[in-house]
Amino acid sequence: MQYKLGRNQAKPIIAFLIILLCARVVGAVMIPIMDDTEARYAEIARKMVTGGHWIVPQFDNGVPFWGKPPLAFWLSAGGIALFGAGEFGPRAPILVLSAILLFLFWRFVKECEDTATAHFATVLLATSAVFLVSAGAVMTDLVLLLTLFVMMSTCWRFSRDGGVRNGLWMFAALGAGLITKGLMILAVGGLPIAVWLTLTKKWKSFCGRLPWVSGLALAGVIAVPWYVAAEMKTPGFLHYFFIGEHFSRFLEPGWEGDRYGWARGQPFGMIWVFYLIGLAPWSVLAPAYLFFKRHGPDGLRGALQEERREFVLFLLCWVLVPAMFLTFARNIIWTYSLPAAPAAALLLAIALKGSWNAESSAPDPLPMAMMAAGVILGAVFVAGGFVLQNPKWVSQVTYQPFVEKFKTLCPDKTCRLWCFGERIHSAEYYLRGQTKRIEQISPFFRDKNRARHFFIGLRTVVNRLPPREMAQLEPVQRYGKVGLWRLKPKAD
Repeated sequence: MQYKLGRNQAKPIIAFLIILLCARVVGAVMIPIMDDTEARYAEIARKMVTGGHWIVPQFDNGVPFWGKPPLAFWLSAGGIALFGAGEFGPRAPILVLSAILLFLFWRFVKECEDTATAHFATVLLATSAVFLVSAGAVMTDLVLLLTLFVMMSTCWRFSRDGGVRNGLWMFAALGAGLITKGLMILAVGGLPIAVWLTLTKKWKSFCGRLPWVSGLALAGVIAVPWYVAAEMKTPGFLHYFFIGEHFSRFLEPGWEGDRYGWARGQPFGMIWVFYLIGLAPWSVLAPAYLFFKRHGPDGLRGALQEERREFVLFLLCWVLVPAMFLTFARNIIWTYSLPAAPAAALLLAIALKGSWNAESSAPDPLPMAMMAAGVILGAVFVAGGFVLQNPKWVSQVTYQPFVEKFKTLCPDKTCRLWCFGERIHSAEYYLRGQTKRIEQISPFFRDKNRARHFFIGLRTVVNRLPPREMAQLEPVQRYGKVGLWRLKPKAD
């Protein structure tokens, strides 16, 4: 018997999703741009707008950024052009894409399952940790997720009706994915589809109906011109991007070829831990709920009936195949769990729906419990935005408070802020690129306007300066491990 969501139960869930989106917008406005990834990408997008570097993004003036294709940067650059280079500008397009993705996901689940499952699956996805963080962050992950979802959802529709339109949407999403994160779209989308077709023995019927010529032409028109233009403008890009970023990064621990950051050496199998973290709190709460409802119907067992088995297998391939592929990868981060989030949320919703007792007249507490948990998560997120207005806390994740202090001390813009010991991307972004990394302060001692030189960096690094040089520095602001100094005026 199919579970139906009553109107009184559906309204709070819909209201919550609207409130959550508003809360995420508030967070995007209030929370400063974070180091390192978000600030680095926001600064690259800002350079697109100010310097016109639309073909090859710039990591620094005259230094091309070969780490990622430009689609996500184009979007953030458009936001900066519309709203300015603050907190909201580069995040605004990602927020819009997040709302579009949630709607497309809800519509897809409603089409494949029912309205009740669509509501609950959308809540699970929207309130999962990795989606909530990525939905308004200046990163490439959410853009990749949207292209992946379009590719996977149209793949499923094409397997049902064979419509040429769905096949073309698959190839269009492939092309968009290629200019978002390169071949990653094949690892998280193409590989699960291939495994699913193998398990269901649908290779011949599926591939025989695909519009290969028009589809590949469409994907090529979307992706190939940019790759050709990037290689022509900056020779060597294709080798670094396809060999270094796609293979060396994942197979070599501490890969030394990374030009733009550092390789993160993770233990083998860490992707499975990232899955648990990324899908929190539901990766814990949903199994716990199912355990306590163990005497109820088994949702996944019911879903594995003959007519629905292929769909559940499709979702399982979507979740598990990329994780298996990345099990032996060493240089990964927790946002690599994001591509699996829609399918995982839907599988959890199907399992939860199976635990509902449709024969009972007593209302199930799950809808209100999920809505309440989501409201709490949204409140925590907004509260976190207020907490991060305190320089003491926000200075642990961004240098924005020190930049603001520097601006108040030198409103006429005749001073210079230097990043000591390491490159600080948030300082670069908030100072519109008017800062540089240095290793020594002694060259500034002979400057007659030496008091106009400010220095920012880790206190442990600055404290290693020789005592004679330390004596020339005057502390201005200190929060936690970071400090702001200026050179003392020259003694007469």
